[in-house]
Parts: sequence; C-alpha cells; structure tokens
Amino acid sequence: MKAVGVILVLFILLVIVTKTFSFGQLEDDPSSILVTRLFDVVNNSSSTLVVRSITGRAPEPTPSRTLNPFDGLNQYRMQAPSSGGNSTYRGTVTYDVLRADGTNAGYFRFTLRIFKGGNGGISESFTDISTDTALSWSVYSEVAYKRLTIS
Repeated sequence: MKAVGVILVLFILLVIVTKTFSFGQLEDDPSSILVTRLFDVVNNSSSTLVVRSITGRAPEPTPSRTLNPFDGLNQYRMQAPSSGGNSTYRGTVTYDVLRADGTNAGYFRFTLRIFKGGNGGISESFTDISTDTALSWSVYSEVAYKRLTIS
C-alpha cells in the first residue's frame, strides 16, 4: 500500500513539473508553421548604403547592415505565420546613402510586404520605395522571391 502512495506522489510531481516547464507550441500546431519569403537588395550604384532603421516585421539583413557599392547584396528572409485569413505583414528598412568620401547624401527606403489571402494564397512585394537622392531602382519578381536593384 505504501508503494502505491509513493507512485501516486511521483505521478503528481511529474504532472506538475511537466506543466510548469512546458514551453512553446506543439510542432504539429499549424499556427507555429511559418512561411519564408526572400527579398534581395542589390546595390549597383557607386554609393555605400548603411541601414539606419528597421521597423515592423522586417528582419536584419544578411550578411551585414552595410550594402557595398558595385554589386553589393543584402538579403532579407521575412517570415509570417502560414495560418489565418487575410493578413498583411510589413517591415520598413531605411538606409543612409553615403558618398565616396563618407558624407551623407540622403536616404533610400522601402517596405517589405507579405500578403496572405483567405484562400491560402501568399504574395510578396517591395512597396513604398523612395529616396531623396539621384538613385534609381528596378524590381524583379519570381514566386517567393523579389529583388530590388539600386543604380
């Protein structure tokens, strides 16, 4: 009879510890599944661009916050939950545009956008692209991938 009591106490302790130290969601929970979209930014200009600010859901760029001139590349891997209805996820990135001598020439800004439709469709885009410099840009699109080229 004493052994049954010990087993019962151990079982209760196991339940308490399991509930107390349970973290996160189950892997099969659809709300924990994320979609990833790639956004590349290519700098074909003679200016160096340095990230000034990142707001919203925009991630840090890889490999660094500096976008070197003449074919420099930054990549943003933006994620959003795969479940749910119509939802828009945005993040804005602002770069300082630096001249060859290191002085500030102005800014270059864009917004990364992921839209999830109610039918499960997902689209991504660069929006609200602006600058107060002479830089120009073009956008190339593929499924799940966008490239913004600055020149």
